[in-house]
Amino acid sequence: KKYLLNFSMSFFCSLIVGIIVCLVLAILKSNNSLDDNASNICLTVLTILLFFIFGFIFSFAQKKRGIINGLFLSAIYLIIYFILNALNIYQSPLYITISRIASIMLGSLFGVNLASKGDRTN
Repeated sequence: KKYLLNFSMSFFCSLIVGIIVCLVLAILKSNNSLDDNASNICLTVLTILLFFIFGFIFSFAQKKRGIINGLFLSAIYLIIYFILNALNIYQSPLYITISRIASIMLGSLFGVNLASKGDRTN
């Protein structure tokens, strides 16, 4: 029950941050402050950061098993990715997919370590 609650919380936090960032990028693009190439690079970097935040929040709330949490989130991401890829809804290059998985794993490890460090100091 706690696992599902933490997953939902981290998913919705990442979703809200993602929507805000996309709205800011859309405003900048509509004002011709960004060209197409720069906006694509910004979106790629920001999605990698959002996946890091997703893993971080989830593992920070769990407070243990960072690698297992990262593998769990990565497996969910890969399942969704392959389903969307099979239906030809979404396709991204392999290096972006790998960097997102690595970002989830790193976020999970940092989240657990910072959560456990906070428990030791209190």
